Amino acid sequence: MLNTKIMLAICCLFFAAVSGNGQESCEELIREAETLFSKGQFEEARKAAVKAIEICGQTPGKKTVQYADALTEMGAAQLFLGNFPEALDLFSNARSIMKETAGDTLPEYGAILSNLGMAYIQMGLYDKALEPINTALGIAEKTKGKNDIKYSIRKNSLGIYYLLTGQYDQAISIIREVLPLVENKLGKKDFQYGSALGNLAFAYDLSGQVDSALINYLNALSIIEKAVGTAHPNYLALINNYIRLCLKLGQYEQGEALIQEALEQTAAKYGRDNIFYARLEAALGVFYQMQGSYEKAISHAAACLPTLEKYLPKTHPDYLTVLNNQAVCHTKLGSYLEAESILISIIKIAEESPVGEIPSFFLYYNNLASLYLQTGRLARADSIISTVIEKAGKVLDPINQEYITYLINGAAIKKKRGLLQESLNLYRQALENLNHKIERSFEVLTEKEKTSLLEASALFFDHYNSFVAGHYEKMPGCQAIGYDNLLALKALLLENLSKTLKAIRQSEDQEIQSLYAEWRNVKQNLYFLYNLPVHKRYYSVDSLEEISNGLERTLTMRSSIFQAAQSKITWKEVAAALHPNEAAIEFIHFRHYRDNEPTDSVLYAAYINKKGLAEPIFVPLFEQKRLERWLSYSGTSTQDQVEEWYDSDTLYQLIWKPLEPYLHGANAIYYSPSGLLHRLAFAAIRKGPDTRLSDDYQLQYVTSSREIPRKSETTVEGLATALVYGGIRYETDREAIRDMAPQRGAPKPYSPTPAGRGGEGQERFSLGFLEFTIPEMESVARILKANQVFTMTLQGYEGLEESFKALGEKYPSPQIIHIPTHGFFFEPFANQDRPAANSFESAKDALLRCGLLLAGADTTWRGHPPLPGCEDGILTGYEIANLDLSDTRLTVLSACNTGRGEIKGGEGVYGLQRAFKLAGAEWIIMTLWNIQDGPQTVDFMAAFYKNWFSGMDIRAAFHKAQREMKELYKAPYYWAPFVLIR
Repeated sequence: MLNTKIMLAICCLFFAAVSGNGQESCEELIREAETLFSKGQFEEARKAAVKAIEICGQTPGKKTVQYADALTEMGAAQLFLGNFPEALDLFSNARSIMKETAGDTLPEYGAILSNLGMAYIQMGLYDKALEPINTALGIAEKTKGKNDIKYSIRKNSLGIYYLLTGQYDQAISIIREVLPLVENKLGKKDFQYGSALGNLAFAYDLSGQVDSALINYLNALSIIEKAVGTAHPNYLALINNYIRLCLKLGQYEQGEALIQEALEQTAAKYGRDNIFYARLEAALGVFYQMQGSYEKAISHAAACLPTLEKYLPKTHPDYLTVLNNQAVCHTKLGSYLEAESILISIIKIAEESPVGEIPSFFLYYNNLASLYLQTGRLARADSIISTVIEKAGKVLDPINQEYITYLINGAAIKKKRGLLQESLNLYRQALENLNHKIERSFEVLTEKEKTSLLEASALFFDHYNSFVAGHYEKMPGCQAIGYDNLLALKALLLENLSKTLKAIRQSEDQEIQSLYAEWRNVKQNLYFLYNLPVHKRYYSVDSLEEISNGLERTLTMRSSIFQAAQSKITWKEVAAALHPNEAAIEFIHFRHYRDNEPTDSVLYAAYINKKGLAEPIFVPLFEQKRLERWLSYSGTSTQDQVEEWYDSDTLYQLIWKPLEPYLHGANAIYYSPSGLLHRLAFAAIRKGPDTRLSDDYQLQYVTSSREIPRKSETTVEGLATALVYGGIRYETDREAIRDMAPQRGAPKPYSPTPAGRGGEGQERFSLGFLEFTIPEMESVARILKANQVFTMTLQGYEGLEESFKALGEKYPSPQIIHIPTHGFFFEPFANQDRPAANSFESAKDALLRCGLLLAGADTTWRGHPPLPGCEDGILTGYEIANLDLSDTRLTVLSACNTGRGEIKGGEGVYGLQRAFKLAGAEWIIMTLWNIQDGPQTVDFMAAFYKNWFSGMDIRAAFHKAQREMKELYKAPYYWAPFVLIR
């Protein structure tokens, strides 16, 4: 029971027939009802139709075309008001009268049939809908021709029929055929065009084509909102479907906000006793269900059921789906008997339905199979899920999320029964489909939407990793699938965004460049708004974020480099790229699933890849709780903490010792951390009294081992420009900052004692002057200049934020950037005992909670506004990511915690590392903890640059510097915080 559907509401086009004969008072009332209907004033249209029925019934009488017209107008109003049973009776009566008085060939008769067919669809009586829809279509073709708008309307109704009966390919084909006809007659701004577009979006959505669905939803919503407003039933139906997609993509916050807003608008316009409100309340129940608030979900489902019963038959998929969602929640709460009773009753209704099997019915059987799995009735569970997979596979697109869910559930049931090969086959199929879905979706989603999709998809991969952890020794082939999934997904979003941005920056398309410039400007304005108190914001953050998302989506779709960014690499290609003395280690952490349900355990494991292996080697490691306990120690200083972590062999026993039997012959190791392992300096992990990992191995950090086949030897060849900072003054000197006056020479220290280049673990650290950043700057600059690298140094108040933001803007970014300064990273703020130190500590976005401090930063750091017309001196990750550093080959962040960040699933660290990657920087040297402002840091940087400019590859230069520092300073605190990443 991995996911559930919410209510199926659809935007439909309804058109009432209008009479041309009869008494004037009767005609006037019909025209009045029609006019009110066309304006979206449905209750007023209904009242006018009531009068028309009364007058027309008297004169010319009830057996006339006019009376049938009045009934049709009344039926159309009731249909849009959600009174489906009444509408159905009215259309049926009108049909009989029209056929008896005027025959069954007139366009007016066809209009009644079209509306009647749509009433059957809204009632879920699909078996009765096809005949009147097809007949109406035939009449329109004969009387008006295929280019007439009425023919398009009838055709659209047929598309809706195919859509709701699960015949998605036919539905999409028909609706796409209709769209240009409606556009030609009514234009793209007409709400009826928007409604047809919404139907197409819904068809794409149900078929699993998220990328096409999303774009069409957004366009349709915009058109309908501008044309008829947000209270129009077509808008409400469409927003309900769009909410469904948001929840499917894991965008829970956005989905809940949309539901609440729609509920308020519906209640204000129509009250609470209507089908629209009931469907939205059902959607709210699904939101709570997906958040794990099962009692709330059951309550909201129960609240909407009486209204659904009032307006829909109990055979309607909407009604059954709400019951199904209740059953899922009861199962989650352990109320198995109640859940089984509900599901069996639903399935009995579904089996007796004259419509036959439609896709929503598969979900009920799937959930019953899952219930039987949890209660140990495995043979019955297997029989049901096998049938579901077989039948759903004939109807649903392979990338449809429901179908993927059925495959995963089937795999779990097969696994429990001991049918491991069959289980593996289903897992393989599910993950292939899911990866394809993610690839397709990435073509149109924004960064935030991609993040939500990956988070929502994580549980599917956790299921498979749990399978591997339990059966890797018995099932050859499962390790290869697991490794390939890691290669496809680990840091996927970072790579995708980085390559997309790089291609956009390099594009010669002026329109793309203009859009990119506008997007960057919007993001910069957003940054300023984020840092202003709410009452001082000069523009709505929500509105500006919407603009930013729209521009980002357009850029993503317009860029033609997506396939290049998504080039697949397999474990075999990684193995082929490794030398005989090399190995690749992919660490992984995952929620452990047992019998298709999550446990409270997060497990760590590793995949080892070497040349000549038949497949990668899976090695289980430890439960996260064990590592959390070890890392929870926080001494009085960073140095104490580092000594505690790395002066015993605990980390070695947990992380590395289980791997060593498989590393024979490998002394060069590429490793890709996962989860909490991102916090560790692997080089410093102690093996024995006098041995650390870096003594036995040359360790190279990689974001993902898919980088290995793409690796390039990076030497200093071609390096020509560098920018080196040092001796930055953090206090505010208004005149110096405004004039940007150079302050050469060694300034008087702002702090009387040497400081760390960060906060020593404290939230509010003082911005003391960093004395040793001056000799560091001078030493680095001296080496660079001696090697004919044009080097600019910025010292004191020259080290303004403005100087950094000019990079890539006024001139290409330098090939080397070296910044020794204060750095910061804040964990998500959750301390209710004190206010946040500043807006950076309390920011929601992880890239706003990390950064570098430049000249004049002290004022803003203490919570005061910056000087008017000047930057605040705090260069956050958010701002860095918005820059163009694509010409920069090496960035050295010689500051505290520059390698730290918020750890998010398979995407790794959200911090400065990510920000510089998005900006386009190639290699980065960062730190894992608070480094000391002292001679040790100066010596390390000098050793690295000397090695590099001696002709060594950048990796070798870095490792040699680390070994040299280890000889000088034994404690890991001094030599191990630095990490080189690409």
